[in-house]
Amino acid sequence: MSKRAPDVAGPHEPAQGEELFVVFANTLAYTRGIVEDRLPDTDALLAWLRAQRLISDRAQSAEASRLRRDPVEAARRLERFRHLRDVLRAISTEVAARGRPTRIQLRRLNHILRHGLHYHQLETDPDGALYAFAQVGDRLDQARATIASSLAQFLADDVPDRLRICDNDACRLVF
Repeated sequence: MSKRAPDVAGPHEPAQGEELFVVFANTLAYTRGIVEDRLPDTDALLAWLRAQRLISDRAQSAEASRLRRDPVEAARRLERFRHLRDVLRAISTEVAARGRPTRIQLRRLNHILRHGLHYHQLETDPDGALYAFAQVGDRLDQARATIASSLAQFLADDVPDRLRICDNDACRLVF
């Protein structure tokens, strides 16, 4: 009998053919010039993050439950991911056209990266007899930062001039 590995997917870039930032940027698709948001709500966003292994099954369920109870927070979270996508697309467009992002674009990317910081700490119960090892940080901010870091690493380590935006206004895919 084989044992299934525990579902402990953390914020790491999954192995895949395309860069993570490209896959995320292209969740805003253009079909015959009509914009299609493939992440129209938080359920779709959480499913996408899970499919990319940026959050675990347990995290997806917990976040979905929490965001359904708080529509204002759900809208805020969705907007933060849309902002990330806008930043990724703007930087991709700028790099494809001029070879490098603007200072303002880098500042925006770095801001997103900073919000994804997390660390681990050892905690005790009130009596100090039991210990727990806990990750401190927000799962969704970590996922955003992981997507953003995919672009940052691409710009730092790869050949940015191979980044392109489809010239067809009805397409606009990042590749």
